Amino acid sequence: MIILEVINQCSSPILGAFLSIFKRAMNIIQIVVPILLMISLAINLTKLVANPDDKKLLPKIKNAAIAAVLVFFIPMLVNVVMGMVDNSYNFSACWNETVEQNFKVTEYMNPSGNTQRQSIIPNSSDYEKGKKQETNTDTNTNTNNNSNSNSSSDSNNQESNYNPSNDLPSNPGNISGDLQVHFINPKSRVDAIYIKVGNKSIYIDGGFRGDSKTEIAYLEIIGVNHIDYYIGSHSHTNHVEAAPPIISKYGIKTVIGGRETCNGSGKTPCTEYAIRGFAQKQGISLSGVSFNVLVPGDIFYLGGLKITCLGPINVTNGLSPTETKQNYNSLVLRLDYGSTSFLLTGDNSSSSTMKEINQKYPGSLNVDVLKNAHHNGCASDSSYQMFNAEYVVFTTRHDYLPSSSCINTIKKHGAKYYFIAADNQSGNVLITSDGSNIKAYPHYKD
Repeated sequence: MIILEVINQCSSPILGAFLSIFKRAMNIIQIVVPILLMISLAINLTKLVANPDDKKLLPKIKNAAIAAVLVFFIPMLVNVVMGMVDNSYNFSACWNETVEQNFKVTEYMNPSGNTQRQSIIPNSSDYEKGKKQETNTDTNTNTNNNSNSNSSSDSNNQESNYNPSNDLPSNPGNISGDLQVHFINPKSRVDAIYIKVGNKSIYIDGGFRGDSKTEIAYLEIIGVNHIDYYIGSHSHTNHVEAAPPIISKYGIKTVIGGRETCNGSGKTPCTEYAIRGFAQKQGISLSGVSFNVLVPGDIFYLGGLKITCLGPINVTNGLSPTETKQNYNSLVLRLDYGSTSFLLTGDNSSSSTMKEINQKYPGSLNVDVLKNAHHNGCASDSSYQMFNAEYVVFTTRHDYLPSSSCINTIKKHGAKYYFIAADNQSGNVLITSDGSNIKAYPHYKD
């Protein structure tokens, strides 16, 4: 039962701290114990040389040697096995996404100790990126399918009374001005994303209720007084508990979520169910707010910004709103602005989900900017290969940094720059696009 409780709470800071301490202790044991055993081995060998007739020493020497080898190699074997297991499995995801406290933080810091741009390619002079050389012009046409046909083919999807495109604009506008995507850092392991193009805007997630204060302060600094749409990626508390104060503060009338239902919600989609529950507990009225769902293939526009729902292709209904597996119900959204593209993955780090999306919409996961799935977590090598993103943003906090192996993986698959939206790393990160060129600004405060 204890093990099951640990697995079901793998996204909690307590579990993260426990696994971090456990892995550090394992690393210490891996070094210290073999050294002690080798000292014991040397002592016994010395005794054996001095007294060759002492037959009791031979088993001791043999056991010490075997124990030293086992203690040294077993932790390595455990890490290798966990690294090979798909992160769709809860325990392996928890294990692989636990912070590696001993990797070099200097990789993110300049010599003076101040965080600076993280250029992966030597001699890269700034964050500006020219027009992508190989633009997949077929991607958008592949995603423009009827949402009803997609949802009916999903065997896990229950019937719903919600119209996916009820309150969402379906007519594209012109590319005019800069698209702004703000990855806000409320000093928590949460997603808080503000998107603005022209006079239209969207807010995605927001984290815990207390995080909304920091986010509202940031939005006030950059002059935000109204937001048009709110999107909840999935029902977890560290994503949508902040939704009610954000919705209320900025007069949002249209809320968007996924189609999955959860335990106790009936036919009401789980993200809506969670947000309404949080609003009731917080004493915030959602009167006049309409809730909409997105299914794969749905497209809507904010001016010239095209937003496509790519996944998940299949969802799991009937889970608790806080259950770990809700991560794999997270919406996967692609943003296209001119020839530039972004991918927002919520907490969906499942390689099987990404493979399903790539099979249904070939090439759609290949983007310029990736919001890394599940904060500091690492997706599979095959997923990063499909993303092939030049910019990667991790939304996390100072004590949940991505592992060095994860950074090496994104480098291997085309990342030129990466940013960690955490208070001691890149802080608030703003990424802009004029439709052809992308620029990134870490530590953005206006």
